[in-house]
Amino acid sequence: MNLHKAFPSKMEPAQMAYYKSITIFIVAMLLKNMHHFIVVLHKILLNVLPIRLVVFCLHASNCRSQRGQRGATLLEVMLVVLLLGVLLSVTVPISFRFYNTQRQTEVVRTVQNTLRMAQLKAQYDIHNSAIGVKILPSQIVLFQGDSYALRTASLDEITQFDPPLTLSDDDEVVFARKSGVPVAEATLSFAQNTSTSTIVVSASGLVDKQH
Repeated sequence: MNLHKAFPSKMEPAQMAYYKSITIFIVAMLLKNMHHFIVVLHKILLNVLPIRLVVFCLHASNCRSQRGQRGATLLEVMLVVLLLGVLLSVTVPISFRFYNTQRQTEVVRTVQNTLRMAQLKAQYDIHNSAIGVKILPSQIVLFQGDSYALRTASLDEITQFDPPLTLSDDDEVVFARKSGVPVAEATLSFAQNTSTSTIVVSASGLVDKQH
């Protein structure tokens, strides 16, 4: 391997800046101080690499056209692979956390909307009976009747959960006819994956998420 071709003794300013940025990044990665690592990574990604990389690529393209076509050096390939690996290790966990948070938010919204719908139906006495909500691990059921055990099962309105929930505290709320107030206060706690949420139904009928 011709070392003079792979590592030229005289580099252009844009190429020097590129390798300097990568060197700073590698040194920071080796440090145990994660805060410093994140700050350096942010500086490289947002302030240094975009401009310098474009300039370097343009310079490399001109060099190839003047000196003949050649492939990327081993160092260039290793630096690109390293950078991609670090980016994936940072972005993938963040993406999963964001996805799980969005799913949990959707579950909370579904439970709240189902409770409020049941309360409205009870207030307007649409079905001439109390209206309740039952939360099960894989579904939430809006039912007609004084309790889930005594309901009219054929009139159930069911919404599925995927993945299933882990339940704690209360799992059933019944709203009285016309008044729409719950027969008893309830605290509904449920978890999906690693996120836990709690919804409280007060004695006055207020349905609210507990922070």
